[in-house]
Order: sequence, then C-alpha cells, then structure tokens
Amino acid sequence: SHNNLRRLPQELSCLSKTLMAIDCSYNQLKRLTSHLIKCTELRYLQCDHNSLIELPVDIGMLVLLEDLIIDNNKISQLPISVATLTNLQHIAFHANPLQNI
Repeated sequence: SHNNLRRLPQELSCLSKTLMAIDCSYNQLKRLTSHLIKCTELRYLQCDHNSLIELPVDIGMLVLLEDLIIDNNKISQLPISVATLTNLQHIAFHANPLQNI
C-alpha cells in the first residue's frame, strides 16, 4: 500500500500459484489487471482508497477469496461473478457510487 501505483505489476503472474494476500490500498489504480485473476491461491484482496472504476468481470475465478476490501473507490457496479465467491466471508465496499448490489 501507499506506493503511488497506477497499475499492478506484471510480476504478479510469477507469484500466481503462491500469493495469498495483496494489499494495494492507497494508490492510484483505476483497474485491476488480468494478472490478478491468475492468483488462484488469493484469499485476501485489499484495494481501498484507489480510483477503481470496476472490478474484473472474472473476479469469480478467485474461488478461495475470503476478504475483499474495495472501500473508497469509484465502482458503480459489482460484477455478477462476485456472487460465485463462495468462500467470501467479508466484503467492504462503502464510499463507492454503487447503483445496484
């Protein structure tokens, strides 16, 4: 967190089989790259206080995800695939201009 990132590094794909947590909060991210979806062991994703306008439509492929923190962004809609995250225990999305949940 707090790294002034505008996008997630491509090197994430090198860690895709072992990475369990990502904290990219307090950056300048507008989108999460497809490299993130390859992180199949991911359980914790914190992306609050960015400028995200959307989540990847295939975020549902992160089947082990337990915590999703996306507060204080610019997300107006959650992808339908969020509903398939059956291990999700905590989701925080306040301070987003969500139109439908």
